Amino acid sequence: MKARSPKSAFTLIELLTVIAIIGILAAILIPTVGAVRKRALKSQCASNLHQLGMALNLYVNDNRQFLPDGTVDNANLQWLSTRHRDALLSYGMTFEMLYCRGNETYTNANMTQANRIKVGGNGIPIGYIYLPGTVYSATDQTGRTVASKYKETRYSKINYRLVAADLNRKWNNDFAGGVNHSDSVAPFGGNHLYIDGSVKWVSADKFLARAAMSGGGSEYYFLSED
Repeated sequence: MKARSPKSAFTLIELLTVIAIIGILAAILIPTVGAVRKRALKSQCASNLHQLGMALNLYVNDNRQFLPDGTVDNANLQWLSTRHRDALLSYGMTFEMLYCRGNETYTNANMTQANRIKVGGNGIPIGYIYLPGTVYSATDQTGRTVASKYKETRYSKINYRLVAADLNRKWNNDFAGGVNHSDSVAPFGGNHLYIDGSVKWVSADKFLARAAMSGGGSEYYFLSED
């Protein structure tokens, strides 16, 4: 009878080597996957704001050169009246475009069927800062209060370029839950929509060093170049 050949198997050293290689590959790939996801979310939000810009310009053309007033039904900068929501949706936006997946907690709480069909009331929270009409003010580093330049919404008198931006907000001195594109907790940047429909990414170090627009217990961070 022929003797059976011993079965081949991994030695302990070979097994540890394979585990080490897998660990090295994971250490390389996981940050790369995270960076790719961040870029994808930045692009998706930029697309949302671009669509918002197109809808706003169509709205202006049909409404005697007036922009939707963001303070109708609610003064918070991330709220929109239900009638303005419906108007923007009639110009080709989808309800989902009003929110940013870069802030899953906020989006899941507010991109709801109830807010999709709500009528009247105090409006709905959206996933971006919308500026036209706001009466909020900014306090600069010297403590001086700077009046809002966004209150005038007649298109022919607009004295600003920025219309909307990614939601980067402190509430009660805390960024938690109020950041569209966070690095840990604080924002690492945000997309900005201008009146001509263009969208630009701005790094957080540029706008966090500036005065926030504040009111109602919230501080909103964006870069106004006007």
